[in-house]
Amino acid sequence: MAGQFATGTPPGTTITRPIAEKTSFNRWVMAIVILVIVVVGVLFALIYQSSAIVTTKNFSYSTAADQSSNYTLEVTNINGAVTLAPWGQTSFLINGTVTAKGLGSSPAQVNLVNSSMNGNIIFQAQFPNNAVFLISQTYSVKIDVFIPLSVHISKLVVDNVNGRVQATSLNVTGASISSSNGDIDFSCSICASGGFSAQTTNGNIAGTFSTPIMAGNYTMSSQNGNVQMAVPSSSSFKLTASLVNGNIQTENLVLSNQTKTSTQVTATVGTGAADVKLLTVNGQITIIGA
Repeated sequence: MAGQFATGTPPGTTITRPIAEKTSFNRWVMAIVILVIVVVGVLFALIYQSSAIVTTKNFSYSTAADQSSNYTLEVTNINGAVTLAPWGQTSFLINGTVTAKGLGSSPAQVNLVNSSMNGNIIFQAQFPNNAVFLISQTYSVKIDVFIPLSVHISKLVVDNVNGRVQATSLNVTGASISSSNGDIDFSCSICASGGFSAQTTNGNIAGTFSTPIMAGNYTMSSQNGNVQMAVPSSSSFKLTASLVNGNIQTENLVLSNQTKTSTQVTATVGTGAADVKLLTVNGQITIIGA
């Protein structure tokens, strides 16, 4: 009848049942997607919970100082700041804090090794292997070293990997300070002719010498960072300052026999009795006379 809608299945149309294999495949895909979302959510929850778990432990070691001895002092760390400073007591003191982060971590897993024998003082922070299945465990140790004012250190060695090294008013014959990733900041009240080196890969170096440099070898080098040295203008040394990208500045020093290029400066201060080498790849080199 005209004006009426036809109902039913049009002629020639065949109704088929859904394909069972296709329906099953779609259900498997949905199940896998839901499972992945759940697993990722659980992992993120574990990682968040792991990072929120922090435990600490303080430590302290001391040893009496023999005022007549020249000491060898060695400090080793992997992750965390190391500071050295003089104090008015008659004993060496090494203290600080161990921090552990992560699910299942504990400060007890960091082994603190210390010894004092025949004028040799050694302190080492030995870290565990923190490779845990998809859950990060991290450790850091802050180390503070207090040195009696009346004690002279014949040899100082500070070896750090990730962290700043700061030393104040050092009284040493020779020293070697290194940090792979961290700044080095030190001052010397007395740094004698036994050799002095400060080296970092990623970080700045700033060194201040209170007494004139008159003998010995002094090296300060960084791969990516500025190098700054302050010395009394009455010092006597041969200067070599080299870099790749940056600039070199000298202030308040009387330089003789100077040669200068865009990447290197060589000169003599005084009679040139000592050797000073300042090196960086990417950064600025500054040497200042006081």
